[in-house]
Amino acid sequence: MLSGILPIENFIHPEDRDSFHQNLEEIIASRNDFKWEGRVKIGKKVTWIEVNASVSQCEDETALWTGLITDITTRKALELKEQEGEKKYRELIEHLPLGIGIHVNQKLVFANSYAAKMVGAASAEDLLGKSLIDFSNAENHKDIAKRLSQLESIGSVTPVEKKMIGLDGKAIDVEVYTYPIIYDGQPAIQSIVRNITEQKAAEKAISKTETLFSQLFQSSPMAMVMLDEQGHVSQVNSGFEEMFGYNLNEVKGKSLNSFIVPRELEAEGNDLNSFISTYKIIRTETVRLRKDKAPLSVIIYGVPVYYENKTIGIFGVYVDITERKKVEEELKVRNTELYNFVYKVSHDLRAP
Repeated sequence: MLSGILPIENFIHPEDRDSFHQNLEEIIASRNDFKWEGRVKIGKKVTWIEVNASVSQCEDETALWTGLITDITTRKALELKEQEGEKKYRELIEHLPLGIGIHVNQKLVFANSYAAKMVGAASAEDLLGKSLIDFSNAENHKDIAKRLSQLESIGSVTPVEKKMIGLDGKAIDVEVYTYPIIYDGQPAIQSIVRNITEQKAAEKAISKTETLFSQLFQSSPMAMVMLDEQGHVSQVNSGFEEMFGYNLNEVKGKSLNSFIVPRELEAEGNDLNSFISTYKIIRTETVRLRKDKAPLSVIIYGVPVYYENKTIGIFGVYVDITERKKVEEELKVRNTELYNFVYKVSHDLRAP
């Protein structure tokens, strides 16, 4: 006889009857204490209960179970809510493009699928039991130990960029965030790892391009200037400083026209900037002034700089043709003198 237990059998939720009967058969055979959690249905109301019963021996050697039935509906609701939250959390981290791992005693006890993919593992389970040191070069081991010690002592460390070593031996550039958590009731460390290998490669390519441009810009014997979208000076090269006598500090952030354009050509200078900012490449011969107000004959090449279909700057090149202009003027004078001489000789030869 199971006093206090059998009467509730008729009210057990259909989905929980199998577990109830399985537990019941086991304790009848073993005469151990009975403990069971499940749902009972009375009318339309469903209630979670916990049954705890202990066995006592009667004089006629029959077993008698007596115990307590407790309403645990509120507790189960909290547990189910927690389980649902954990399920959603796991679904979230499985879809994030971030490697996420949890370490207990410096060993991985959880890793998401992206972490496995990042280091070349077949599945997340293959990473369990490994440590951070397994994915780093020997020279980084001391730094890892220092960061873990810092986490334990003050509870936080700043994000850091590192090189991880995948299971295939390839280096991976990563940004690592680590912080302490409680996992399954134990102190743990959660690591969030962002793969920045492609970002680093892009940064390296950009840096290389910028270096090549900078070297070309600075070493060119021609005067070069870079204007921003407002037409203000952002950069000049040594050729510009030599040709016009102004250094970058004197003209940076200012309108170049106020320094090197003659007053009588101000309208021309403004027009050139307008033409270039409307996606037109120009070439023109004109006059500009040095810092000492000496005039220079120059050829100006102006090229707009585009980004996302917008002009974000103007690249200007100045070629000094002052000497060439002097030679041309001298040739004009000589040609005029020669023409006058020929005309006079011809006239004299025709005269009686």
